[in-house]
Amino acid sequence: MKKTPKTIDSFTASNGFVIEYAPDIVVEDSDLQDSKFTSVKELLPAEFFVAAKELKQAKRIGRPPLQNPKQRVSLRLDANIVAALRARGKGWQTIANAALREWVATNPAY
Repeated sequence: MKKTPKTIDSFTASNGFVIEYAPDIVVEDSDLQDSKFTSVKELLPAEFFVAAKELKQAKRIGRPPLQNPKQRVSLRLDANIVAALRARGKGWQTIANAALREWVATNPAY
């Protein structure tokens, strides 16, 4: 099932700057041709960029990042070991991780 993305009508940053969603605003090329700015930083106030960064964090979708994320590794195991782990069903990788964690905890010399 596809989730509908959330929309934000307005966002107030910690510095009090408000960003409002306004899809109907149209900027004509002629408006920009008369301007003498060289970058968007000259056109917008500094508070906008602080607020935009906070808005980006507020709109983050999905799980929050882990403090200690797991690492992907390639490991060659005997076929019978893999078969025994997979026979446990869904989550067999988590079971293998727990078994390795327990072994490392009880065998600190390795």
